Amino acid sequence: MFDVWLTGSYIEKKHGIYTGLPNDLDVVLIGPITNHKKLKRLLDRGMQIGFDNGVLVDMFWSSELQSLMNEFTPYANIRNGLGMTKYSNGNIEQNNYTGDEIYSLSDGLHQFVYYEPSNSFKKMKHRQEANQYLGLAIKAEDFFS
Repeated sequence: MFDVWLTGSYIEKKHGIYTGLPNDLDVVLIGPITNHKKLKRLLDRGMQIGFDNGVLVDMFWSSELQSLMNEFTPYANIRNGLGMTKYSNGNIEQNNYTGDEIYSLSDGLHQFVYYEPSNSFKKMKHRQEANQYLGLAIKAEDFFS
């Protein structure tokens, strides 16, 4: 099974570090993938829980926990779509995921490989340099206990 990590601006705000308004809750799954169909169902369920509760849940599998990187190292994410659509400040926004390489996998999954720092890594580092972000990553079991 996967280790489930909570990361991003939502967690930073809950700990009094980030002062902006979080756009989403980042949920990162770490660990070996044994079944693509089960991973897809899990990612879809995370998204549905967010919809049901009015929260954008950005849930994905990753080969590395980006929040804990001091220096960039190549990594891969697997998502259940090629992008997301969100409603923000009265506008509908379409965001397509990017990567240095993108692969369509079985069961509706997509792999994004990063050999160079991704936009999210650059955003995280910029916030850290501005003292708005620590790069927290908390296991879900610890956050909710």
